[in-house]
Amino acid sequence: MAITAFKKVHLVAHRSVQDALLSALHRLGVVDLTASAALPPIAAAETPELRDAGTRLRRLDEALRRLARHLPPASVRERLAGERPRYTEAGLSALEHGLDLDGFLAESAGSEARLGELRAAAAKLDEERRLLEPWIGVDAPLELLRPTRQTAVATGRVRHADLACFRSEVAAAGAVRLRGGEDQRHRYKVVLFHRADEQAVRETLERTGFQPVDLPLIAVTPAERLAQIAAERHALRDAARAEEERAAGLSTRHGQLLALRDLLAGRLERLRAERLFGETRETVSIEGWVPAQLLEATRTAVTGRFALVSFEAYDPSPADRVPVLLSNVALVRPFESVVELYGLPRYGGIDPTSVLGFFFALCFGVCLTDAGYGILLAIAAGAAMAYTPPASFPARRRLLALFFLGGLATIVVGAAAGGWFGFPVRWRLFDPLQQIKLFFALAVLLGTAHLFAGLTLRIVHQVRRGKVLAPLLDQGLWMTLIAPLLGLLGVASGALPAALKPGLAFAALASALGIVFFQGRREPQAPHEPARERLHHLAWGGLALSLALHLLGHARPWSGFAAVALALAEVALLRGRVLGALGRVGLGLYSLYGISGYLSDILSYSRLVALGLGSGTVAMVVNTMASQALAMPVVGFLAAALIFTVGHLFNLAINLLGAFVHSCRLQYVEFFTKFYESGGRAYTPFRMAPKHVTIVDEARGG
Repeated sequence: MAITAFKKVHLVAHRSVQDALLSALHRLGVVDLTASAALPPIAAAETPELRDAGTRLRRLDEALRRLARHLPPASVRERLAGERPRYTEAGLSALEHGLDLDGFLAESAGSEARLGELRAAAAKLDEERRLLEPWIGVDAPLELLRPTRQTAVATGRVRHADLACFRSEVAAAGAVRLRGGEDQRHRYKVVLFHRADEQAVRETLERTGFQPVDLPLIAVTPAERLAQIAAERHALRDAARAEEERAAGLSTRHGQLLALRDLLAGRLERLRAERLFGETRETVSIEGWVPAQLLEATRTAVTGRFALVSFEAYDPSPADRVPVLLSNVALVRPFESVVELYGLPRYGGIDPTSVLGFFFALCFGVCLTDAGYGILLAIAAGAAMAYTPPASFPARRRLLALFFLGGLATIVVGAAAGGWFGFPVRWRLFDPLQQIKLFFALAVLLGTAHLFAGLTLRIVHQVRRGKVLAPLLDQGLWMTLIAPLLGLLGVASGALPAALKPGLAFAALASALGIVFFQGRREPQAPHEPARERLHHLAWGGLALSLALHLLGHARPWSGFAAVALALAEVALLRGRVLGALGRVGLGLYSLYGISGYLSDILSYSRLVALGLGSGTVAMVVNTMASQALAMPVVGFLAAALIFTVGHLFNLAINLLGAFVHSCRLQYVEFFTKFYESGGRAYTPFRMAPKHVTIVDEARGG
């Protein structure tokens, strides 16, 4: 549970070794480069070379997306394993020189453009076909349906419900109807009429629901044009198929293009890194951050190879924005992903991964509360991890390991609650469905322990910074207030003996008074103030204890006399600043209102009870449905097996999502707010990080 210490390094090199030094740092992969503050930058704006490299990489990404559509689907095992081709740097360079990448990209883009043109032409023909199909009954070329000096033409459609009215009124207006065709809702008509009757016919058409349709004036009949469209569509289909085959042929180079993509990405990263360097006419300045444990190895790797390089290391200053790298044992390392999802801690802050990991796994297991589901989850996550290479997919393996550990925690919690795929078992520590109050009490205790762990982390962090009394008064008093209050609830419910009540009441009241007296204090500003402040603390602390004893009826009248004496002593120490003391008490009273926030945080853990009961109840419902299906003749066994398998897998999937989300929420909202200071910058070393290939040493081969 630690944050890796870093050293700031400053390299000054002669220009003659700049490229070789940059390549060495790239292979070394431990220096997190930052902008040089010692010398002016090499390039303040984007250089043409950098811009061209970015454009080329984007074109390659577009080509890879196009070609990926023509690749055969990968199996689940292949997706998990993700075996990568192995290349040396020389092999990648030979691949780049052996492939005309720009020509290939132009050919791929041209193929995609041709496919787009063919699809657009096919869509245009389909639209024309849909327009002409209802007019197949017209046995004359459509170009004849033009108006003349004496006659006019209207083409359109009429709903079947309006057809009888249309016929009678159009005939009465003196027009002639020609049949075109029909579909499920309309009859398509050509209406011819004399120019002298145009106004009456137009009004009649509008009144009878006639909907005009514009037809293309072509030299053939609709039936002939439809036949032409079918032939043209067939030709376009053949051309598109040929172009698809051509594109599929290009996809055979998909693996090589992925390797080149990694090569170009690394080259682009180097060009961007050069913009961080400072320069003079003969030298370059390189600054960055190196983990402290790798400093000497980095120094040796640089100075041992380059004589014209100066290597200096410094401790971080308060103004530096130091990168953050979490360092944890392998067991809790998977839970770093939960911390990173929220935001890394500040450098020098608290790494909560170990504590978070324990409580996250426990909350996760309580949400599922079924040992059978835990076994399935652990087996599935473990099998997926076995097929996932550690070096190729570290983030994926870390997430799978998190679910594996969550599955193990679910097995423990589920066995204690007697949950085995919803079947009741005799051996259990408690029954969640029958002992809901006990389940709720355990969730509250878990929440209290979780919050206290956060407050303890805050205290430890403050003590390491040299502050001892302040965290005890700030976080410690809340802990000594909340614990007795929960104990009093236990006494009231009969879970704890009544003999504990006086002591618990005294601790709760004394802590509450301590919060009132101490939360509004100010920190000492002058060197001579701490000694006087300690006297104030003794007076206020004694006043809190004596008042608590007096209000509870203990040690009277001595407690009352002690309270008055301590109050007078504090007035004397204040030297007339009584109003300031009253303001301090007022702020303390306001701070005491924060108890509602702590209690609401603890009650938030009741969601664990709801999720745990929900998963167990649904599992029992699935078993009931399967047992009922088993009574069916002939197919009963198959139906029961199907319901059992699908039902439990669905229940596991839904509750797995809920367990992850709500366990994260309890960490972020209830736990982190007690101590966590985020805002750290992730450690991103300048290194070769290919996504699609594995780069090996020259001696090992490709």
